[in-house]
Amino acid sequence: AQALDHASGYLLAAGVLVALSRQTTEPATLHVHTHLARTAHALLGLGNGTSEPPFEPLALDDCMNEQDTPSGRLRYPRPAFLPTVPMAQPYDYPSVGGIWGTDAPEWSPGR
Repeated sequence: AQALDHASGYLLAAGVLVALSRQTTEPATLHVHTHLARTAHALLGLGNGTSEPPFEPLALDDCMNEQDTPSGRLRYPRPAFLPTVPMAQPYDYPSVGGIWGTDAPEWSPGR
């Protein structure tokens, strides 16, 4: 049951992101629905994982960044939302980690 909840949640989140991106070009109210039964049907239709997938696996290295942190090198996914203005450098988080409790209690620049 937990797999259905998680998978349905991921599908719902993906649907919301698609709806939000479409709202930038379509003046409409969009609705996103997920159903546990439909998610179960889709997951069961994938098979048991012993056959080759009908698609090329995603090259995850193209979606990842790395930065040094006080705890070592951190590899993490790039931000999901890209800025709408062209940038000279690939978009990334300004900081991905530090030592707990050492940052000043203030808003980040730009807030």
